[in-house]
Amino acid sequence: MGGDAHSRSGEAKAAEAVRLVEVLNSQCLAPATDGNSEQIKAHFVAATKSQTEHEAKAADDRRKARLSSLREEVRQLLCEAAYVELAMSANRDLFDEALPLDFSEAAYQRLKRHKVPFSGAIKLAGSNLPKPRSDDPTYLRLRESKRDALKRRFDALRDKLSDRLGELVDAQAKMMNGLKVEAQGSGVEFERYACKGT
Repeated sequence: MGGDAHSRSGEAKAAEAVRLVEVLNSQCLAPATDGNSEQIKAHFVAATKSQTEHEAKAADDRRKARLSSLREEVRQLLCEAAYVELAMSANRDLFDEALPLDFSEAAYQRLKRHKVPFSGAIKLAGSNLPKPRSDDPTYLRLRESKRDALKRRFDALRDKLSDRLGELVDAQAKMMNGLKVEAQGSGVEFERYACKGT
């Protein structure tokens, strides 16, 4: 069934290409000769440049939006992880690690002791994180949870943060690769669309 959809898609693309060639051929007022081929090529390149630039800008905008979205999601996960640790500090048992219950930026720095993925996440997206507050609804809700539920929640946050951090690094690499490709230029294959002489 997937092959049928793929072949229909291929057929649609082929039909579109045939229509494009027909339109281009119908637009040729005179056959291309050595004398006017450069003029035709320059006209074609100028006509397609605007569309190419528009498509490149749209692709760049999509990459930037994705990057911003991932960065914000990483920031939210860091905030929640800090609140989970603060809630565990508030509910600690006799043999639990003694963590300070301070609502400051140091709560994020303490996450670094867990190493991966927290250190990398703080490095990439941890600037200007909001200061944790003792009256934050997220913290108040988490503080009422049992210790084992908080531990499971923290482990789930670690896994999700690891996934999002990987996506963020990939998106940043694609953004950099996209900039390099655009810097190399976007040459249009004129010969592919050139009018055939009659």
